[in-house]
Amino acid sequence: CANWIDEAARFAPGRRARLYGSAETREQILREACAGDLVVVSYTLLQQSVEAFAGLRWATLVADEAQAIKNASAKRSQAIRELDAGFRLALSGTPIENRLDELWAILNFTNPGLLGSAQRFAERFVVPIERDRDLRAQRTLRRLIAPFVLRRLKSEVLDDLPARTETVLHVSPNPDEAAHYELLRREALATALGAGSRDRINVLAQLTRLRRAACDPRLVSPELGIVGAKVGAFVELAQELVANRHKALVFSQFTDFLALLREPVTAAGIASQYLDGSTPAAERARRIAAFQAGDGDLFFISLKAGGFGLNL
Repeated sequence: CANWIDEAARFAPGRRARLYGSAETREQILREACAGDLVVVSYTLLQQSVEAFAGLRWATLVADEAQAIKNASAKRSQAIRELDAGFRLALSGTPIENRLDELWAILNFTNPGLLGSAQRFAERFVVPIERDRDLRAQRTLRRLIAPFVLRRLKSEVLDDLPARTETVLHVSPNPDEAAHYELLRREALATALGAGSRDRINVLAQLTRLRRAACDPRLVSPELGIVGAKVGAFVELAQELVANRHKALVFSQFTDFLALLREPVTAAGIASQYLDGSTPAAERARRIAAFQAGDGDLFFISLKAGGFGLNL
């Protein structure tokens, strides 16, 4: 939400943009809202205040990161469909993340009735496409939604950017780390082989444990004090990047792994910023602004916190 406020100030400085956040100002913001105002609200607060928002007529309703309403039966999806708006727009980089019915949920928000009922959509498209790989059904669905979908490629809007370069860095574990991982692998295999149909969650837990151990043994067995090879390789890479005056975003699903990466980098005198799901909104905005202003060469970001709403 803070990013929307910043971008509005940058691209439309004459428009009044207000953040529906602080409990003390919420009533006032909606009471004073008038033509041309931009009111920015999170899905969570919209769900909590749906009656107040549904009581107003909105000229334009924009659902950013629209994959957040991919579950049509979720309360947040129901809440946003209650709003009265003359024009609706859904923005998403991932309109389909897991299943085709997520596309139905988003288009049912922007174009109610276009794809029929959820049951009819499943019979006509989901089953033929996902189960039978029916090309005719795929083409029909594509033609049906084409007038309402604008897909913009990077090459179309940012043709001044060079092509992305991908570098895969292979890191071999040291003997102690390799032995530790092999022990965990054997334990995981034994768990999987002995698991019944109801023990799926235990198998998934073992896989997550192996993934964490592959990052650094200390994430699984801190008492052993084995420093993983990836941390050492990362420090070398970070020093090389900073020496060449590069900035870098560092992502991981595991926040405790980010902490392990950040510790030796900080000791080496490299300034950084940090962001995860527990970072308060105000502090999140401050750290983003600080990095944009040049305060920090590295930005450590958890996947959950950096998955949306960031322009860096």
